[in-house]
Amino acid sequence: MEYIIVLAIALVVSAIVGVLTYFAVKARSQSLIREAETEAEMIKKEKTLQAKRSLYNSKVSMTAL
Repeated sequence: MEYIIVLAIALVVSAIVGVLTYFAVKARSQSLIREAETEAEMIKKEKTLQAKRSLYNSKVSMTAL
């Protein structure tokens, strides 16, 4: 009888720890995804600006010839 009580308590504690771990990992992963999306958007804007500058410089050098 004592073993059943200990087993039941261990099962409940394991379930609680599992659920808490799941939510902690889920929150952290969503945070990492948001950070990555923000960084990707900044890189995209930077690359677009570099391309525009390069195109402008090409046009300027062509008209100078």
